[in-house]
Amino acid sequence: MRQKTPRDVRAYDFYLRGRELFRRSGRKNLEGARQMFSRAIAIDPHDALGYAGIADASSFLYMYADSSESNLEQARGASAKALELAPDLAEAHASRGVALSLTREISPVFTALMITARASSAIATELGTMRVTDQIDALATMGVNPI
Repeated sequence: MRQKTPRDVRAYDFYLRGRELFRRSGRKNLEGARQMFSRAIAIDPHDALGYAGIADASSFLYMYADSSESNLEQARGASAKALELAPDLAEAHASRGVALSLTREISPVFTALMITARASSAIATELGTMRVTDQIDALATMGVNPI
């Protein structure tokens, strides 16, 4: 079942404060957001939204302010914990995706996607050229399916 809010109102208040700081961006606000999410988790250790928030703030700090290994590890760990606590929570999946995209774990997937896109565009270009020069019509006349 999707967790909509933390179980404790105080934890949810810290979560909302963290989201507001996160929305404002900037290093100081991202660090403040991470503190707010940590306070939410201190009150409710089963708060998947709080872990997703920590992952988001740590990911953005890693990308835009401080590319330290600690920010990367915190993003990866918090996003994994959010998924563990609430596997159906969209925020947990989004946070995990961002955290994994910061590492080389997902780079083989992106590489394969780029190669596939390049090959597909080359095939589409060739078919377009064949259509313009009537080669496809000639193949169809000979009884050959060009595709």
